[in-house]
This record gives sequence, C-alpha cells and structure tokens, in this order.
Amino acid sequence: RLNVDGMLPLVVAEDEAGQIIGFGGSVSWGEQGEGETLTYLADLFIAPEAQSLGVGQAILRALPPHAGGRCVHASVDPRAAALYIRTGMLPLWPNLWLIADPQRGAGRLATLPGAEIELAEAAGADPDLAAWDRRCFGFARPRDLAWLVASREALPLWFRRDGATIGYGFVQRRCPESLWRPGAWTSGPIGAQTPADARDCVCAATRWAAERSGAARIGVPGPHPALAPLIGAGCRL
Repeated sequence: RLNVDGMLPLVVAEDEAGQIIGFGGSVSWGEQGEGETLTYLADLFIAPEAQSLGVGQAILRALPPHAGGRCVHASVDPRAAALYIRTGMLPLWPNLWLIADPQRGAGRLATLPGAEIELAEAAGADPDLAAWDRRCFGFARPRDLAWLVASREALPLWFRRDGATIGYGFVQRRCPESLWRPGAWTSGPIGAQTPADARDCVCAATRWAAERSGAARIGVPGPHPALAPLIGAGCRL
C-alpha cells in the first residue's frame, strides 16, 4: 500500500513475478461525524490478463476505510458493475454526460424550460449559498465548494424567478475532464427544492453556460427531470 501526497490511499496488486497487475485508490470524507465516513472509489484498474480472477475484489477489500458509506462512478463494463455489486455498492442510476453546442443546435437551446429564470453571480463565501448546498446535499462541504472556485474557476450562481430564489449552483469555467470539448464550461453542482425547479435551473444553467463559452457540459442522472428537455433541445450524449 502506498500513499500519494498523504491524501489518496493506493493499493497495488502484483503477480508472483512482482509485476503490477492492478491498482486501486480511494478518497474519504469524514467531516459529518465518526462512523459516517463516505469513501469514493477513485480508480480501479486490472490488467486484461488478470481480470475475473479475484484481483479487483482483493484490492477493494484492502482499501480503507471499512466502515461508512461507499460510492463509485461505475464503468460501462458489466464485469466492473458486477464487482461493485458483489461488494455491496448497488447501482442507483445511470449518470449521463451531455454537451450543449449552440452552433449545432441551431437555436434549439432557446426551447429549454426556465427561460424566465434570472441567473445572478454570488460570492464564493456566501453563507446563504453554503446553507442551500447543505440542505440539498445533506451535509456541509465548505472545502469542496472552495475547491470548485479555486481550482475549477467556478462561478457561484443564484437562480431567481420573479425575484424569489429557487436554486443555487456553480458553472465551472475550467474542467480537465472535458476531454472532447476542452473549452466547454461545465455546469454543476446545481440544487433546488422541487423537481420542477431543479429541471428549470439545470436547463437555465446549460443555456447560460453555452451562450458564454460556445458549449456547455453537464452530468445528469438518469431520473433527473431535466434529461428529456435537454435531449429534446439537441444536447448530445
């Protein structure tokens, strides 16, 4: 087991000849209290010749911690999904990444709901925005929000309809994961208190970001009410 920069526990698997055949890494948050740690599986890679031999299970067993919640963005490989399910991580929904391109959409983004919503920039350290995030997300995460602003050049935003605040969110102007459209701004996280407001805020943020950057990128869970309108407006998976 190695430790990278004191932050990411990393487990390496070797064969009998000492050749690396797999590795996995995780990152954990425990700010919400003892026994309530959340662990995210950041990486798990197994060499093709060593797959389906139990190497992945051994790595997952070795990664800390062994209490609290665990989550992962699973691979599309069904064998990976089976591995995670065997370790107790049941799938909740598909997470779909969309690109909104005004040049390809020929004005179709204007058909998205939420056209009447006003987006107003907020202060990064706004306590009201942090309170909204805590209510929507389930616990306080000030370091995550500060990291978005500092590392992703994220703009904190308020969403208002008829002068009333209906949601909050961030638009990331720098996102290394946007491999196919490096210049695209990435929307999220975005929070609201009703499904209808969530739909309208996500659609408004997507249109707002696409108009300013030339393209917008957003991850939408399968059950999200904004998914169908976004697809209908020409956003591509």
